[in-house]
Amino acid sequence: MSFRLAADATWAPAGHEVAREFALPLQAPASQPLDPSAMPALSHSKTADGVRLTGDGFELAFDASGRLMEVARRGRTSHCRWPHV
Repeated sequence: MSFRLAADATWAPAGHEVAREFALPLQAPASQPLDPSAMPALSHSKTADGVRLTGDGFELAFDASGRLMEVARRGRTSHCRWPHV
């Protein structure tokens, strides 16, 4: 795909290519299936506002609509604020 000027501009003549699509020569490494039994355990609990998911070194809190509200990791907690519409 290519984008060219339809008419002369002060900085380039008509037909000048201003953008084009290109593909990066990247290949993803082959993936290995994960063994769920080798993964750290997760637990969840209902809260007054939604659900809390706890794993190895982290906690996630979701409200009743499924929005992420809080992330706790490495002793730091971040509160997510979403616009109310």
